Amino acid sequence: MGWLRRRAIDATQVESDINAWSTAVEQFEKTGPAPGLLVTAENVAEIKKNIEDWRGKLEQKRAYNKLEEVKQQIERLRAGP
Repeated sequence: MGWLRRRAIDATQVESDINAWSTAVEQFEKTGPAPGLLVTAENVAEIKKNIEDWRGKLEQKRAYNKLEEVKQQIERLRAGP
Protein backbone atom coordinates (compact mmCIF):
# COMPACT_ATOMS: atom_id res chain seq x y z
CA MET A 1 0.00 0.00 0.00
CA GLY A 2 3.01 2.29 0.05
CA TRP A 3 2.34 3.48 -3.48
CA LEU A 4 -0.99 4.88 -2.32
CA ARG A 5 0.76 7.22 0.07
CA ARG A 6 3.37 8.30 -2.45
CA ARG A 7 1.01 8.77 -5.38
CA ALA A 8 -1.89 11.14 -5.08
CA ILE A 9 -4.98 9.98 -6.91
CA ASP A 10 -7.54 12.60 -7.81
CA ALA A 11 -10.68 10.50 -7.34
CA THR A 12 -12.88 12.97 -9.19
CA GLN A 13 -10.61 12.94 -12.23
CA VAL A 14 -10.31 9.15 -12.19
CA GLU A 15 -14.10 8.79 -12.00
CA SER A 16 -14.46 11.25 -14.88
CA ASP A 17 -11.94 9.29 -16.96
CA ILE A 18 -13.68 6.00 -16.18
CA ASN A 19 -17.04 7.46 -17.22
CA ALA A 20 -15.67 8.95 -20.44
CA TRP A 21 -13.88 5.78 -21.52
CA SER A 22 -16.82 3.58 -20.49
CA THR A 23 -19.13 5.72 -22.62
CA ALA A 24 -16.74 5.46 -25.57
CA VAL A 25 -16.56 1.66 -25.20
CA GLU A 26 -20.36 1.44 -25.02
CA GLN A 27 -20.68 3.56 -28.15
CA PHE A 28 -18.15 1.38 -29.99
CA GLU A 29 -19.96 -1.79 -28.94
CA LYS A 30 -23.32 -0.40 -30.10
CA THR A 31 -22.30 1.25 -33.36
CA GLY A 32 -18.88 -0.13 -34.25
CA PRO A 33 -16.02 2.02 -35.47
CA ALA A 34 -16.76 5.68 -35.99
CA PRO A 35 -14.70 8.67 -37.10
CA GLY A 36 -13.20 10.44 -34.11
CA LEU A 37 -13.95 7.57 -31.70
CA LEU A 38 -10.76 6.59 -29.88
CA VAL A 39 -11.98 3.04 -29.21
CA THR A 40 -11.19 0.60 -31.99
CA ALA A 41 -11.39 -3.14 -32.50
CA GLU A 42 -7.64 -3.25 -31.87
CA ASN A 43 -7.73 -1.48 -28.50
CA VAL A 44 -11.17 -2.16 -27.00
CA ALA A 45 -9.96 -5.09 -24.86
CA GLU A 46 -7.03 -3.06 -23.52
CA ILE A 47 -9.28 -0.09 -22.72
CA LYS A 48 -11.73 -2.35 -20.85
CA LYS A 49 -8.82 -3.75 -18.83
CA ASN A 50 -7.58 -0.23 -18.07
CA ILE A 51 -11.06 0.79 -16.87
CA GLU A 52 -11.16 -2.18 -14.50
CA ASP A 53 -7.64 -1.39 -13.25
CA TRP A 54 -8.62 2.25 -12.62
CA ARG A 55 -11.73 1.13 -10.73
CA GLY A 56 -9.61 -1.19 -8.59
CA LYS A 57 -7.07 1.50 -7.79
CA LEU A 58 -9.83 3.95 -6.96
CA GLU A 59 -11.41 1.45 -4.56
CA GLN A 60 -8.02 0.77 -2.96
CA LYS A 61 -7.48 4.49 -2.47
CA ARG A 62 -10.92 4.89 -0.90
CA ALA A 63 -10.30 1.95 1.43
CA TYR A 64 -6.89 3.34 2.38
CA ASN A 65 -8.40 6.76 3.10
CA LYS A 66 -11.05 5.14 5.31
CA LEU A 67 -8.36 3.24 7.22
CA GLU A 68 -6.46 6.48 7.73
CA GLU A 69 -9.61 8.12 9.11
CA VAL A 70 -10.17 5.25 11.54
CA LYS A 71 -6.52 5.36 12.58
CA GLN A 72 -6.80 9.06 13.36
CA GLN A 73 -10.00 8.50 15.35
CA ILE A 74 -8.27 5.78 17.41
CA GLU A 75 -5.30 8.05 18.03
CA ARG A 76 -7.61 10.84 19.24
CA LEU A 77 -9.41 8.41 21.56
CA ARG A 78 -6.14 7.15 22.98
CA ALA A 79 -4.94 10.70 23.57
CA GLY A 80 -7.96 11.31 25.73
CA PRO A 81 -9.80 14.53 26.49
